[in-house]
Amino acid sequence: MMKPFSRNLITLSSVILGVVVAQSTIAASVDDLKSAGDGSKQQIQGVVTAKAHTPDGTVFFVQDKSGAVAVVADDKQDVSVNDLVQVRGILSKGEDQSPVLKFSALRKAPKPASLPKPARIDVSKLVEFANGADNLTRLAVVLNAELKADGTLSAGESVEVTDGSGASMKLLVGAEADGQMAPHGPVHMFGCFMKKGGEVFFVANKMVPSNSAEVQKLATKNTCFTCHQMDKKLVGPAYMQVADKYKEDPEAVAKITEQINNGGQGKWGPVPMIGFKDKLSTDEVQQLANWIHDLRWSTILE
Repeated sequence: MMKPFSRNLITLSSVILGVVVAQSTIAASVDDLKSAGDGSKQQIQGVVTAKAHTPDGTVFFVQDKSGAVAVVADDKQDVSVNDLVQVRGILSKGEDQSPVLKFSALRKAPKPASLPKPARIDVSKLVEFANGADNLTRLAVVLNAELKADGTLSAGESVEVTDGSGASMKLLVGAEADGQMAPHGPVHMFGCFMKKGGEVFFVANKMVPSNSAEVQKLATKNTCFTCHQMDKKLVGPAYMQVADKYKEDPEAVAKITEQINNGGQGKWGPVPMIGFKDKLSTDEVQQLANWIHDLRWSTILE
């Protein structure tokens, strides 16, 4: 178990990712920030690629074409992942000279944002890359991994993640994931990584089940999408609505399984749902129920 974020937010932030900053101007290269003085006023512009909620506030990861920087802000900022932002703040450097900006102004830039395409990588490749990398070269990644956790997660703690190859690293659990059940299987985790004390950590802002394509083919084959869409109500509720409704419920999978097997009426409106107990195997029903339940991570970690 790690120390909670609240005990050392600046240490956490100061080891995350590379930055692009120049003295009092929008920077063009990582080298500008490396040579900038601790405590100096800086301004950057980039895309928010991830954010981690902590008891002490929010850490935003702002990236441009050559790197990214951690920005320590409060929870009142109306900024989301994918937003193009301009940040003014005071540069703070940790013991290893890794930079973090303590914001004084954070606002959306006038131009439409486009999210830099993150690199897809597994745990073993990420650890290999991170071990040989400078702390100022961190980029957004999509990590393919499985959480080694039973029961619920706790904010401020770390959880082991692995890709089955024997390689492992730690996932930092943010405040919004506190009390949530761990995903049911392997997931694609969208976010950024950091290195602290020689160990590699991952900060996830979104998780999606790795078997989504396979399960959606199963749902399509059995006409599930005739009545349900991913994020919009059709005849029945959107799958994201179902996931969000049950995200705090420890009996969620059992309830979703029962609904798939036996159908029902009245929970989401007057239109009845037919049961699929005689159409799907027990394993197929379990796959669908777990997949729907794990879609909650897209709402928890946004």
